[in-house]
Amino acid sequence: MSKLETSFVEMNQKGRPKRFGRLFFIGFLIVLAVLIFKKADMPNKDEPHIATLRIEGMIMQDLALEETLKEIELNPHVQGVIVYINSGGGTMTGGLSLYQGLRSIRAQKPVAILMGDMAASAGYMAALGGEYVVASPATLTGSVGVFMPLVDASGLMSKLGIQSAIVESGDLKTATLPVQARTKKQDLYLKEMVMDLQDLFMQVVLENRQLTETQIKTISDGRAVTGRQALKLNLVDALGTQFDVKRWIFNAKNVDKSLPFVEYGWAEEQSLLKQLLMGNLSETQISAALVAHIGDTLSAISLPQ
Repeated sequence: MSKLETSFVEMNQKGRPKRFGRLFFIGFLIVLAVLIFKKADMPNKDEPHIATLRIEGMIMQDLALEETLKEIELNPHVQGVIVYINSGGGTMTGGLSLYQGLRSIRAQKPVAILMGDMAASAGYMAALGGEYVVASPATLTGSVGVFMPLVDASGLMSKLGIQSAIVESGDLKTATLPVQARTKKQDLYLKEMVMDLQDLFMQVVLENRQLTETQIKTISDGRAVTGRQALKLNLVDALGTQFDVKRWIFNAKNVDKSLPFVEYGWAEEQSLLKQLLMGNLSETQISAALVAHIGDTLSAISLPQ
């Protein structure tokens, strides 16, 4: 290598730290500018606004969601609430929790509900927490009913030559087990439990919707109905879109039209079962999760040497 080439290499190496420092400083400024502009664009919960909330998928009791509802209720800057519900149902506890949270907000602020493709069963119960409920003509809603999904596999076990040998403290303790046929006493016990929950569901409906005896009889069999049918049965207030919900907030409740909309979110770690039920996992994720679960199970088993 010539002296000229050597000198050039040395100069280049000496200049690297300076260039790296400049690039680092420029990158830092870019990131800082992005964060500043992003923060400037973020809606401010400490200024008057309309809160929006999305309830989607299977409804189960969600402590993080309950905290978010309480945050909306206690925030004096929230002038109105719009809740989008797109759910085919869930658990009674989950639906009741949502209903109670929205009803508590509704006692202080206008709460409007916009139904999506579905707002049925626990989804409909949650919607009852709103003061004004809007559905699409094609929304599937209603389904005012309760069921207990049980399986009787005693016949299959008998064909396989397997007999149940359960030791129980009481004959109602094993009423839901699939390994033996239920007795009439067990069936009556489970029926009473289901009907008590059904009575609770109907009580929530009747507290929030003015229904005739004919309408009550129609929905009491647990049927799902379209948005158009729901309007005739007085299960919803109107058919429309998000614009109709906003119009109600602005006009019927005299909320300032210039207020920004602020979406409230929440995060909760979901169990594998809930993710499977909600369809949030791909086939690859399901396989990986099951392999991991089986591996954890096997590692916990002490095998004889």
